[in-house]
Amino acid sequence: MTTLFTELDLMRYIYGESSETEKSEIQNAAMLDADLQEEIFNLEFAKRLLDRLSFDTADLSMEKTFNYSSSFNTQSAH
Repeated sequence: MTTLFTELDLMRYIYGESSETEKSEIQNAAMLDADLQEEIFNLEFAKRLLDRLSFDTADLSMEKTFNYSSSFNTQSAH
């Protein structure tokens, strides 16, 4: 019987969030299925790339955000 794993199942596995049973099932299936091995490899590679990304906020965006938030009265009414 072939067990099918969704991308969500594999993402849980990649991030270490799958149950022990599911983890074992995925590992066993991957040993027998080259396509599944490749999919896991690709997801792990994408995760490593995402982990290395960093984002910088443009100064103009920050200025607009601060200006917008400062337009609100932060004092509570008594």
